[in-house]
Amino acid sequence: MRKNSSLFCLLIAGVSFLLSGCVVGNGSGVESIITGEATMGHPLAGMVTIRDSSVPSRQIIATTRADGGYSIDVSGLKAPFTIEATGLSGGISHTLHTVVNGTGVVNINPLTEVAVSGAAEGDTAETVFNSFEQEKLKKVGDSMPKIFAALGSNLKPLFNGFGITFDESTGLLNASNESLQALFTSVGFIHSNGTLIVVNKTTSSVIFSCRINDINGGKFTAANMPPIPKIPAA
Repeated sequence: MRKNSSLFCLLIAGVSFLLSGCVVGNGSGVESIITGEATMGHPLAGMVTIRDSSVPSRQIIATTRADGGYSIDVSGLKAPFTIEATGLSGGISHTLHTVVNGTGVVNINPLTEVAVSGAAEGDTAETVFNSFEQEKLKKVGDSMPKIFAALGSNLKPLFNGFGITFDESTGLLNASNESLQALFTSVGFIHSNGTLIVVNKTTSSVIFSCRINDINGGKFTAANMPPIPKIPAA
């Protein structure tokens, strides 16, 4: 597997995966770049679309690299940004989202999809992507770190089992490429009708479930975790 793009600034042997955006730049140099990787366990091969908060909204579309990576210059665009990654991962079509209030490293994976839904307080990540309300988007972007913190705290045994360190204050996932591939390949993050369910893909057993607006009130069942694969040392 390749690095993750960054329920849940984008959580690798020496590489940090940022799930939420950094500080908005001044429109020049690296401060105007949004870059990261999109993954569903395998790299997402397809397109990344970034929409800004202008009225009318402007957007830029880029093609992902073989490793799911992308880099887009957003000079002249207005934050916050909604981002959508669409394409094939492991031969299956997927769509993932995230929201950021600035530029920098922005990874897109099942956890950012969950975080957007949780921060949107009832709206789906797709609905948020199609929203052009600047205040609403900023609120979602501001709320995502709180969602990351709740995910990191309640899913800590799962992350630790795969050798993944989740920084609950920043939303950073630190792990080897193999660990992240193993996690997203073995574990599914399903969110529908306001509910988040984390499942063992092999047995379909529920590892964790909660209302998306009450992650801390969820139930974790360690016995339903998948066997931890032997991952080569970095």
